[in-house]
Amino acid sequence: MVGGSLAGLQEHLKLARDYALEGLYDTSIIFFDGALAQINKYQLLPSSSFLLNSLFFSDSLISSIVVSSGT
Repeated sequence: MVGGSLAGLQEHLKLARDYALEGLYDTSIIFFDGALAQINKYQLLPSSSFLLNSLFFSDSLISSIVVSSGT
Protein backbone atom coordinates (compact mmCIF):
# COMPACT_ATOMS: atom_id res chain seq x y z
CA MET A 1 0.00 0.00 0.00
CA VAL A 2 2.76 2.46 0.87
CA GLY A 3 4.68 1.70 -2.33
CA GLY A 4 1.64 2.35 -4.49
CA SER A 5 0.91 5.62 -2.74
CA LEU A 6 4.48 6.79 -3.17
CA ALA A 7 4.22 5.99 -6.87
CA GLY A 8 1.18 8.26 -6.88
CA LEU A 9 3.28 10.93 -5.18
CA GLN A 10 5.86 10.69 -7.94
CA GLU A 11 3.15 11.00 -10.56
CA HIS A 12 1.65 14.06 -8.84
CA LEU A 13 5.05 15.75 -8.77
CA LYS A 14 5.74 14.92 -12.41
CA LEU A 15 2.37 16.29 -13.51
CA ALA A 16 2.81 19.41 -11.38
CA ARG A 17 6.16 20.11 -13.02
CA ASP A 18 4.85 19.40 -16.52
CA TYR A 19 1.86 21.71 -16.07
CA ALA A 20 4.09 24.46 -14.65
CA LEU A 21 6.42 24.18 -17.64
CA GLU A 22 3.40 24.57 -19.93
CA GLY A 23 2.36 27.70 -18.06
CA LEU A 24 -0.71 26.11 -16.45
CA TYR A 25 0.19 27.31 -12.97
CA ASP A 26 -3.28 26.92 -11.41
CA THR A 27 -3.39 23.26 -12.42
CA SER A 28 0.21 22.76 -11.36
CA ILE A 29 -0.37 24.08 -7.85
CA ILE A 30 -3.25 21.63 -7.39
CA PHE A 31 -0.90 18.72 -8.03
CA PHE A 32 1.83 20.20 -5.78
CA ASP A 33 -0.73 20.64 -3.00
CA GLY A 34 -1.80 17.01 -3.45
CA ALA A 35 1.81 15.86 -3.22
CA LEU A 36 2.38 17.89 -0.05
CA ALA A 37 -0.77 16.46 1.48
CA GLN A 38 0.49 12.92 0.79
CA ILE A 39 3.87 13.73 2.37
CA ASN A 40 2.18 15.22 5.44
CA LYS A 41 -0.02 12.14 5.73
CA TYR A 42 3.03 9.87 5.79
CA GLN A 43 4.75 12.02 8.41
CA LEU A 44 1.87 11.28 10.79
CA LEU A 45 2.16 7.50 10.41
CA PRO A 46 4.25 5.45 12.86
CA SER A 47 7.92 5.47 11.93
CA SER A 48 9.48 2.64 10.02
CA SER A 49 12.76 2.47 8.17
CA PHE A 50 10.98 1.80 4.86
CA LEU A 51 8.73 4.80 5.33
CA LEU A 52 11.56 7.09 6.36
CA ASN A 53 13.65 5.99 3.36
CA SER A 54 10.67 6.56 1.08
CA LEU A 55 10.11 10.06 2.45
CA PHE A 56 13.80 10.86 2.03
CA PHE A 57 13.53 9.75 -1.60
CA SER A 58 10.42 11.91 -2.03
CA ASP A 59 12.24 14.93 -0.57
CA SER A 60 15.15 14.30 -2.95
CA LEU A 61 12.71 13.99 -5.85
CA ILE A 62 11.04 17.29 -4.96
CA SER A 63 14.43 19.02 -4.74
CA SER A 64 15.55 17.65 -8.10
CA ILE A 65 12.29 18.69 -9.77
CA VAL A 66 12.47 22.21 -8.35
CA VAL A 67 16.12 22.58 -9.36
CA SER A 68 15.62 21.18 -12.85
CA SER A 69 12.54 23.30 -13.51
CA GLY A 70 14.50 26.45 -12.64
CA THR A 71 16.87 26.01 -15.56
